[in-house]
Amino acid sequence: MVKRDGSRERFEEKKIAKVVTAAGLTEEKGRALAQKVAGEIYELGQDAIPTKKVREYVTRELKKADPYAFGLYVWYERTKDHDGKA
Repeated sequence: MVKRDGSRERFEEKKIAKVVTAAGLTEEKGRALAQKVAGEIYELGQDAIPTKKVREYVTRELKKADPYAFGLYVWYERTKDHDGKA
């Protein structure tokens, strides 16, 4: 993945599961959502996918899975962006 500052980081499915679980999904649903997002990312066949794109996938799937968790996730992402952290 390519972070906002241009640095690269290996894609880790477990990070998605962790953040969506923190937003309110059960561990089982969090793992399932992370697997779905990871599958979509791997289908792209790109080594350098921007983290922004990963967040778009997570946001879309989380909105379908749990509106409340979606709201918390969006709020958290906005506070990160506001603070200038990536």
